Amino acid sequence: MAVISALGPSHGAIITAGTPNSKKFVQVGYWEPPRREWWLWLRLVAAGADVVYGDYCLYPPADPVPAGPQYGHLRYSSGDQLHVHREAIPKTGGGLAAAFANCCKKLISSSHFLGAGYSAADAQIEEIALGNAQCGSAGTWRQHATVHHFALVADQLANPPAPPPPGTA
Repeated sequence: MAVISALGPSHGAIITAGTPNSKKFVQVGYWEPPRREWWLWLRLVAAGADVVYGDYCLYPPADPVPAGPQYGHLRYSSGDQLHVHREAIPKTGGGLAAAFANCCKKLISSSHFLGAGYSAADAQIEEIALGNAQCGSAGTWRQHATVHHFALVADQLANPPAPPPPGTA
């Protein structure tokens, strides 16, 4: 708020933008970092600031890694969290498609999955998890994550919750 106040009326729109990211996300594992850009926007709006919400839709604004994917990878937003699922290629075969399908299986069995009816991407993720659809390439995985995230953000902006309490990490 201090920066916004210091700018006074000499600026155009102020946009909050960001996305959770970590160097840890390049290995097999599961992470659930908070969406702090969402928290920031909620706090600024609650304080009376006229700010626009923006984010990088789950992926940081950087050049993609030049190598092909080595893991199945699914980023999924739910509430104020980003859930990052990364699975190794199964030793039993199936390649990256099987690794991504395993990410989908873990997601649909989790408490943070919003259900197949939430968006077209959620329906597709469930179909992949159940073995009823092919998963496609890493670009398709990002597309599913993005379509789901757009639906979540649209819902959140239409009915924003209260901001997290001060001091929330």
